[in-house]
Amino acid sequence: MVQIPSEETQPDTPQVLPEILLPTVPESVSRAPMEEIRLEGKGYVGYLGIPALELELPVMGACTEENLETAPCRYFGTPEQKDFVIGGHRYRRHFRKLYTLGYGDAVIFTDVTGRQYRYQVAELEEVGPDQSEYVCSGDWD
Repeated sequence: MVQIPSEETQPDTPQVLPEILLPTVPESVSRAPMEEIRLEGKGYVGYLGIPALELELPVMGACTEENLETAPCRYFGTPEQKDFVIGGHRYRRHFRKLYTLGYGDAVIFTDVTGRQYRYQVAELEEVGPDQSEYVCSGDWD
């Protein structure tokens, strides 16, 4: 499942993000570490490919306001534990066209070791930035 923030538009330039976008992750979700590589002082866990959008984006390891201005980030979980959540903004260079994905479109995460995890869009659902509990407790595949 691909989740889309409900906010209608996001500016293309980074801005100071409200604290509500980075709520505390509940203790019930995975906090397992993922291998990272360091580039220019920042940690990355891999990259996300969405062929239907001709999009490839790095995925940063720590989900912070500063990192979200640069790239999508690992919010929590790991692909191995099937609870992996990537958060990002609808900047033009990030997830602006995510809403155009259709049933069956591929989403591919490649970790820093080169291992690929392939997903298919089964449903699109809008969630607001204040709905982290819903995202964390959902039964997503």
